[in-house]
Amino acid sequence: IKVGSLNIDLESNESKTIEFKTSYSDYGNNLSFISINDDDYDLDNNFYFNVNLPETYNITVLSENSNESYFIENFINAFNQKYKNINSNFLNYNEFMNYDNYNDDILFIIGYSFLTSESLIKIKNSNSKVIIVPDISYTNNPNIHDLLNDNYLENSKKIEMRGDSYLSISNNIKDTFFATFLNEENSNRNIKVYKYIDFKSNKNTIVELNNNAPLINKYKINNNIFYLFTSGYNLNDSN
Repeated sequence: IKVGSLNIDLESNESKTIEFKTSYSDYGNNLSFISINDDDYDLDNNFYFNVNLPETYNITVLSENSNESYFIENFINAFNQKYKNINSNFLNYNEFMNYDNYNDDILFIIGYSFLTSESLIKIKNSNSKVIIVPDISYTNNPNIHDLLNDNYLENSKKIEMRGDSYLSISNNIKDTFFATFLNEENSNRNIKVYKYIDFKSNKNTIVELNNNAPLINKYKINNNIFYLFTSGYNLNDSN
């Protein structure tokens, strides 16, 4: 089954890195190949490989209470109604510290203050991707710049737009996944931000607001990827 294609031209001894969208009909191990047409040397025109799509995902949400995780819980429930492939845990800080997180695929941390030296050590025991967002109260974490090794986070402040004002996403997106997800022609692009944590954009910033303030920073620590959002997952902060 042909699931993706792209037309390119190559000169002799020229190389290019190509990215294209594709999709698979099922989870698990998918036998795949890339084929090059119109090339006179047939022996290297097909490249065979396997794409393994996990049949289940383990997601943990660390938050103070259910009000903080309301929208994430609804998203997971809606996704599971169709695919039934997400195992989720909703934990407070103490529960998380006593929880076996080794098999976590994704960890949501709702509240900057829950990223501590102790929780960071625990996170490093897994290969999970970590998404950190402000809580509803925008609780400060004076040590987050040390934990993520980003001094620009030290002088941060909460900004709240006045009246009907809001910020949108700029075109300056430095990450392939988010560039695709937030494409200008995509409905996901219509994001309005009313409240956010402001600090100076830097080399870790992958998505900016239209006033050049960061919306998402990305960090790699050991085997973990951390995404730091400056606006929360609730209707007071954004749509």
